[in-house]
Amino acid sequence: MKHLEQHISLRSIKLMLSIAVGIGICGQLTLAITPDIAEVNLDRDADADHYPEWLLSVAQHGGDGVGTTNGWHVSAQQPYGTGRLSLRLDRAILNSDVALTILYDEQNADLAVQLYDSNNEVVVVDVFHDVITSTMEAETDTLIIPLKQYPTASQIVLRRLAGDVSIKSLLIWPVATGEGQDLSTLKELADLLGDPLSPDNPLVQSLNKVSNGTYTQDQWQNDLFKTTISMDNDSEQPGSRILTPPKSAPVLHYTFDAETELKGTAHGVTNVNGALEFDGKNDYFELEEISLNNTFSICMTMDLRATDNLQCFIGKHTKKGGNIFLFGYWVNGYHVRIRNMTHQLGAPAIGRQHLVVTGRQVGKSSTKICVYRNGKRLWSHVLPALLNDHDGRLWVLGQDWDENRPTDFMKGTIEDLQIYNDELSASEVLYLSDQAGF
Repeated sequence: MKHLEQHISLRSIKLMLSIAVGIGICGQLTLAITPDIAEVNLDRDADADHYPEWLLSVAQHGGDGVGTTNGWHVSAQQPYGTGRLSLRLDRAILNSDVALTILYDEQNADLAVQLYDSNNEVVVVDVFHDVITSTMEAETDTLIIPLKQYPTASQIVLRRLAGDVSIKSLLIWPVATGEGQDLSTLKELADLLGDPLSPDNPLVQSLNKVSNGTYTQDQWQNDLFKTTISMDNDSEQPGSRILTPPKSAPVLHYTFDAETELKGTAHGVTNVNGALEFDGKNDYFELEEISLNNTFSICMTMDLRATDNLQCFIGKHTKKGGNIFLFGYWVNGYHVRIRNMTHQLGAPAIGRQHLVVTGRQVGKSSTKICVYRNGKRLWSHVLPALLNDHDGRLWVLGQDWDENRPTDFMKGTIEDLQIYNDELSASEVLYLSDQAGF
């Protein structure tokens, strides 16, 4: 269970909020919290009779376990986007923003907060990009949902994107913001909730923007998208394809369409019809000298000829041949390793495909990894390790060093390679995949 539950229970939060209103704390703050608090316990049968009038219903789709000790659960084996909790609101009564606290078991999952209208169409695809990772970084489980910004939104939807997620409880309460909101006020609220805030906390950002009157769609253009996706189908819809060119240039881009572009060193590998061909036996290619940040992206257009385990697509090693980074087929999946930490998911496939690995430093010592195939995310996971690519051997294609011995050879071709010192967004990945013909 997350740290918030370790420090404080939902019932305790409700009690403190009620006391705060009673003794006039909120009269001193420009943020007013009403005592109209909805507690949704998913680890036992919900009691709708005790919901406030503005919360009409709570429903789940694509998950299981509501009413059990595990709460609402969706397995990591479920397809991308499967599983959502829907909170239906009466906007005639609820005319303010709301605060949402999430108590969950699993941290290695992607969860989006979405807003839907009464016709079950999406008003906002993702209010806060990657909720679970954001709350890990900000050390809070409480976010402000800007309902006043979207008067047609009548449902708050917690949608699981990828990974294994278990949610025990939710706490929702209306908040009204005034003028002159500052960080000290928010920290006082955080202390009341027993939930420390960092300056980058989405709660701080959203409340400041609302209270200062500067919370506009333009500032959130990378996270807030208006579209019309039917809620009746969990699969991706054509209307959700947003393609954005990468905002930064790659630090390395090989097209392999001419010998003059092979700035690295080929070891038995040949250039055939504008692609490097690897025989899966003993050949590989060392890249020119590059150094990556702890936030990075690697994009490869490939034609794989085998689904066998022990195939390295790209790797980085220490001078003694130890692993710094690996991407390839291991353990029957699309496998990523950073130092000694690994994760894999997705069935290996043969044929032409566009593969992307993005990494973003989370906190002081972890990396959020996302793996995409042909523009669609296969999986995401937080690995408790950092790349720290400061020295070591050259980056290598087609094999993995085991000390001084090349192993785990790849069988197939690589026709395009792009490496960025930046985390590509899903829409940027989709753009590159589209450019590659997928």
